[in-house]
Amino acid sequence: MIDSFVKENDYAVAFTSIGINRYLSALRYCVIGNSSSGFVEAPSFCIPTINIGDRQKRLLQAESVINCEPIKEDMGQAIALALTEEFMSKAGKTVNPYMVMETHQGK
Repeated sequence: MIDSFVKENDYAVAFTSIGINRYLSALRYCVIGNSSSGFVEAPSFCIPTINIGDRQKRLLQAESVINCEPIKEDMGQAIALALTEEFMSKAGKTVNPYMVMETHQGK
């Protein structure tokens, strides 16, 4: 389905893997999907995460995470919220709960 979408839409590109350096570089924008990376790595970059669905529901969640259902309207509202100045400011001040845990476990 992804390959078909890319073939039909000139603006879309699909990669099997972009590697860690390119992925971390891409994190300067936003994380959208249902990847644990939006919970574990993204908060350290002070960017919004839009979590689609409930696959990650058991993970600790930073204030920079917006949860939405896998429904077009919900995803659109989540993206609109993530792009607001207020939410961007909130994401910029977020504390990564996984970094806090790691720091406390190391003591």
